[in-house]
Amino acid sequence: MIPSAAADTSLRVTVTGAAVGGFDFADTITDKLPILVAIMLIAGMLVLLMTFRSVLIVVIAAVANTAVLGAAAGIIVLVFGHGWGSALLGAGSAGPVESVVPVLIVGVMFGLSMDYGMLTGLSSDTPRTIEAGAVSVVIVEGTVEGSVREP
Repeated sequence: MIPSAAADTSLRVTVTGAAVGGFDFADTITDKLPILVAIMLIAGMLVLLMTFRSVLIVVIAAVANTAVLGAAAGIIVLVFGHGWGSALLGAGSAGPVESVVPVLIVGVMFGLSMDYGMLTGLSSDTPRTIEAGAVSVVIVEGTVEGSVREP
């Protein structure tokens, strides 16, 4: 209706309100999400590289993080966007996925994967048991020596 009313005039027509603000917010989030993912992946890669000094671990973690983010986003779209299996979850009918959900997915999945990556990397160091009388003391060499290891 508005485009046809202003078609032959020099009027500049703008629209405002909550609905338009929601669309603008969704567009901004969509535009910035790849930057967020790139920053998170680069930060994670740098932390893992400084911690474990292994390019292989960094590459595996980056590929795994990307795969997990893609799988999580795909599952959310299938369940909530297309309604597949939503009855099993009691999610109701299919509908749009809120624009803030991808940002939350990136943050939560990145945090979980970094915790998992750090813990599995540290636990891969072989523990050594020292007998001190009746008490066994476990020392994880990677944790103790990792902070004072010479480059």
